[in-house]
Amino acid sequence: MDHHCPWIMNCVGWGNHKYFFLVVVYAVLSCAFIFVTVLESVQDSVYMDVPHINRFLLVFCTTLSFIMGSLMTVFLSFHTWLMTKAMTTIEFCEKTSAAPHSFSKYDRGLWENIKVVLGPRPLLWFVPLDPARGDGIHHHSVSMGLCASIGGPPAWDLHAEGKSAAPEFSR
Repeated sequence: MDHHCPWIMNCVGWGNHKYFFLVVVYAVLSCAFIFVTVLESVQDSVYMDVPHINRFLLVFCTTLSFIMGSLMTVFLSFHTWLMTKAMTTIEFCEKTSAAPHSFSKYDRGLWENIKVVLGPRPLLWFVPLDPARGDGIHHHSVSMGLCASIGGPPAWDLHAEGKSAAPEFSR
């Protein structure tokens, strides 16, 4: 588990990390789109005879979309950084309080870390399809050499080598 998110009223973890990340990406893009499109209407309302309540609502919408978009951009930047470092929010909080310059033992490098969260096919990264590989229990670990797992090697590593796993791991 990464953390409990009150916005989606669910815990964010391995199975839904991509979808949580995409919600944040879509929120940033939506706020930017609303800000840009309403800004033109605000500028037009200055030169046209528009009821005051309409002008107020246009300015309020623009202000709200700018503030929320700015906050969501910071939030997206933080979660993008966490994804590139193979860390969860909880791991980040634990590591910053314990050892400020520690790194994640699951860090595989930039490209692989992104693929772990968004899935193996880059063309499908920004659509809610193609979840990440694996089963959420077995993870590659730098400190352990091969993998950090519960109950043996991960099934997806054995299948990649052409071997069969004794217990078949499924979702």
